[in-house]
Amino acid sequence: MEELSARPRNCGALIMAMLTGQLSIPPLVETGTIVDLLILIVGLCIVLMRTRLSPSRAANGDIDSDG
Repeated sequence: MEELSARPRNCGALIMAMLTGQLSIPPLVETGTIVDLLILIVGLCIVLMRTRLSPSRAANGDIDSDG
């Protein structure tokens, strides 16, 4: 029986949202999210390129004794 009383409330909320836009769901992907993802992807690509292109100094025995 509780299910029947929830329907009018949901319909009322739907009508309110359609008329005013106050109950709208915010977009999940905005400009800031896209920029953040691009920065993350570029950073990961740079890390992958550096690890693939330059062999490890420790593997070659070229470890500096300074640090």
